[in-house]
Amino acid sequence: MIIAIVALFSLVLCLVALRAPAYGLGLAAAADMILMEGVPVGGTTVAVESFFFLYLIVIPFLGQLISQRARLPLEEARPYLTFLGVFFVVCVASAVIGGMAGNSSTIVSRLPLWGLFGLSSVWLCRSERDIVRVVLCVIAGCAFLLAMAVLTGLPSPDEQGGLMRHRYLNPLGHALSLAAVLCFGLWASRAVRGPLRVTVACLGILFALGILWSGSRGSLLSVTLGVATVAWVVSPGRAKSFGKLAALAGSMLLIFAISTGHVSAAWSGFLANDASSNLYRYQIAVLAGRLFLDNPLLGVGLGGMEGAGIFQSSDLRTLAVTIISSDNDYARVLAELGGLGIAVVGGWALFLGRRYRDAVREVRALGQRQPPVLALGAGIGANLMVLGLFESVLFSPTGWFYVGLAWACVRVQR
Repeated sequence: MIIAIVALFSLVLCLVALRAPAYGLGLAAAADMILMEGVPVGGTTVAVESFFFLYLIVIPFLGQLISQRARLPLEEARPYLTFLGVFFVVCVASAVIGGMAGNSSTIVSRLPLWGLFGLSSVWLCRSERDIVRVVLCVIAGCAFLLAMAVLTGLPSPDEQGGLMRHRYLNPLGHALSLAAVLCFGLWASRAVRGPLRVTVACLGILFALGILWSGSRGSLLSVTLGVATVAWVVSPGRAKSFGKLAALAGSMLLIFAISTGHVSAAWSGFLANDASSNLYRYQIAVLAGRLFLDNPLLGVGLGGMEGAGIFQSSDLRTLAVTIISSDNDYARVLAELGGLGIAVVGGWALFLGRRYRDAVREVRALGQRQPPVLALGAGIGANLMVLGLFESVLFSPTGWFYVGLAWACVRVQR
């Protein structure tokens, strides 16, 4: 049954992508968001979404052969490809120096493929309408996930697994957080109108309720920053005023909490709760700092955090049994790629942030309404920044797709 569905979807994707590449890209992105594991084929599993994105990469060439459409100039993709290439070189160098420990060979072999996921969005999204089409497909995919979660119920923490993302608590929450940000971006920037705008607003509310239902704290943080970033882009004056009021109220609450001892009690409770996933991530960050100090330039080597950390985590009790480096992307880059990795990732984040800042200021100086692509791209970028604290972004194919989409959003705004 699963194979039949995949085959039918593949046929639809192939036909749609030839006619409307952006919708084809959106279908592939929605499928990638829904699938959490490879589709079982024989005695192994196959990540079929890899074939989807590889097919999409050749669409411009097929389109040129069929209808003589001009393909996207390579210069448009150069910044993204530069970041991907430099990051890949750092990963390879770190892996070789570290002795190809852990899963480094898997990451090095798959990273170019993951990078193509992101390139597909840079390659195929040539206009604001293309970006909106992709986003609508992703929202539809997340709506399917939420519906499946409602029908089957949330899995218990010790019974997570299966083909689709709705069988995993935190990944489901992370998908819903991105969908909620995208819905707010479409609604606030008026990228859609009429009944579709009402539908998007209602879905955004449902996604927010779904996040609360999943109990994913990382999703709450990521959706909060993503929505705030979109609000700043589309309505800077209101967002700034609200931010000042929130900061004032938060400061007063913090002072009260510190003075009454609530902060120290909460911190003590946090450190005492060995079952807390947040405590685990905190101790992963502590371990990463120690490993970085031992190897500041290239870290302990790609894939080496789990092995090298055994000797540095004797007093970090939640890491006594297992060290899972994928629970915090920033800690992983710091520990495994060292200062060079941090410089590459940080440099890309600064470059992308400045491009968005300059684009927003240019539109604002002209007195025009901010285009939807800037609101959507900024929201995606902010969402990714927070999710990096809770899961892999730069070491996952889905993460690379949205890194590319964030660049595509600001690229089409000229």
